[in-house]
Amino acid sequence: MGNKESRHRRHAHDDGDRERQPLLGGAPDDRPLPCCGCGTGWCMFMSGFFLVTIPWYIAAFILICGRVGRREKPGYIACTIAAVAATAALIYGLYRLLPHLIPLIMSLFGI
Repeated sequence: MGNKESRHRRHAHDDGDRERQPLLGGAPDDRPLPCCGCGTGWCMFMSGFFLVTIPWYIAAFILICGRVGRREKPGYIACTIAAVAATAALIYGLYRLLPHLIPLIMSLFGI
């Protein structure tokens, strides 16, 4: 019987005419996102493939040091993950390439 009463109470306050409020408070944000509707973070993520990962580092800096809206945050997090992965790949590549570069550099400078 308690279940039936709670169900009745839940629907007694639900008016179809009222606008629904978000669960966490605040007004719903219906504004379109910038950069063709996908958001600045995702736009920077896609452009990072073409602009040598520089937008990924900029987006990571914005995420760490600035305020980012909740709808924009997934794109900035993707950029941060991509920047960390690119840095790891660069370090690994230099680690594997460095033993071959040292003799080349020494021969160029006559050492």
